[in-house]
Amino acid sequence: MGISKEQIIQTSIAILNKSGLENLTMRTLAKELDIKAASLYWHIKNKQDLLDLLAEEICRPITIEDSSGDTEKALFSFCQMYREALLQVRNAVQVLMESTPNTPHRLELIQHGLRLIQAWGVSDANCLAAMNMFNNYVLAFADDEARFSRWGVEEAKAVVRHMGMEFRDFDEQFRYGISVLLAGFRAVQ
Repeated sequence: MGISKEQIIQTSIAILNKSGLENLTMRTLAKELDIKAASLYWHIKNKQDLLDLLAEEICRPITIEDSSGDTEKALFSFCQMYREALLQVRNAVQVLMESTPNTPHRLELIQHGLRLIQAWGVSDANCLAAMNMFNNYVLAFADDEARFSRWGVEEAKAVVRHMGMEFRDFDEQFRYGISVLLAGFRAVQ
């Protein structure tokens, strides 16, 4: 019985969620699919190809909403969907960072993000830099949030208290960070 790319992707995500990126190898994947590693190469070229497929799948829940109304609200929503998608799969941030953003849905999301940033008033010359700032903020925030979540809320609060600060809800912190980015863009327009 043959396997499909969808089976490869879903099995890979199961391995990620169970064991992490360091344990997602072609050999492990083939074993989980109950096929020989050589058979896997009929469907995917190499680990880089697998990471690109996984990144596309991780981003699939992110939708492109109508942004003709409130651009700020649309930017917040877009970044929030991105954050939520990253939090659904263990090591999703690392997968995205190690993959090439050249798959159809990811390219569509990048273009949408650029349109939102342009609509916010960022000049064409600075759009890519602004998009990178949003992307890097969401990736770093989701990575930190996932790490804190693995520790547990009480331990995370203890770490923050040890730094002499008060623990704030992740959603509140995330919104604040996006607000800071938007205020910065507004200030330099």
